[in-house]
Amino acid sequence: MADPAVVVAKLVLRYCGNALNVALRRSGVAWSPLLASRLLRLFRSDARRFLRLHRWLSRHRPSCLGPAATDLLVDALGRAHRLDALRRAVDGHSSPSIRTFAIAAERLVSAGRSDLAVRLFLESPTPPTLPLLNALLAALCRSGRIAEAESLFRSLRRRIPPDAITFNTLADGWCRAGSVERAVETLRRMVMDAGIQPTAASYNILLKGFLRTNRIQKAIEFFREMIRRGCKPDAVTYTTLISEFGRAGEVDRAFKIFEEMIDPGGCHPTPATYNAMIQLLC
Repeated sequence: MADPAVVVAKLVLRYCGNALNVALRRSGVAWSPLLASRLLRLFRSDARRFLRLHRWLSRHRPSCLGPAATDLLVDALGRAHRLDALRRAVDGHSSPSIRTFAIAAERLVSAGRSDLAVRLFLESPTPPTLPLLNALLAALCRSGRIAEAESLFRSLRRRIPPDAITFNTLADGWCRAGSVERAVETLRRMVMDAGIQPTAASYNILLKGFLRTNRIQKAIEFFREMIRRGCKPDAVTYTTLISEFGRAGEVDRAFKIFEEMIDPGGCHPTPATYNAMIQLLC
């Protein structure tokens, strides 16, 4: 028996308009949310056909469109730079999920419309929440708009108290911009102003920042300070050091870090760790 997804995909590729409507209704396919999601994922990079299929499902099989379909719709509209339609799709939900908003923010910021992403956040029918703010800050930081992210954070910090994720996101944004000192200052504010202690993720961000700017000795000192402060390094910490030391030609140091990792009191290596070790030998 033919795969229903293949049957429908062929029809979507072949027909449009009323001809597609007739073909889909006569196909005899047993629709389900899983099938709808599978097909929408298949056409996510072809905005025209994706929207054609989504429109048909909205009219004839609305019960098959769940949260995953909304996320795919927002992503497809963003890829096609149909930003007004993207905003309407998000506004159409009284309370968009964190994932839906994160996708929308990422697409809007990537398209150079960070202003629309901020408006979408501030003008939401429901009060803005910290998880949504963190998603917006992450989108801004990944696109190199750390100054905008910092400004937004400062304007909202009394209204929406930050958490460790907020500060870690901003610190990562500064590291991406090559300003590790600003990242260190951000985490200092996290402790002094917000009373939040750094996590392993916080230290990992700064370690990557020092290593990306070839400040190897500073990274080692910071790693030792992390341990002295009672924050146990995790697999990401060790793997980052091994990988970056290897890239810098510091093979002996990389092996020493690996030995510390597997010692009692360390942590279990991950596949990423072993890949980094293999790269040392290549």
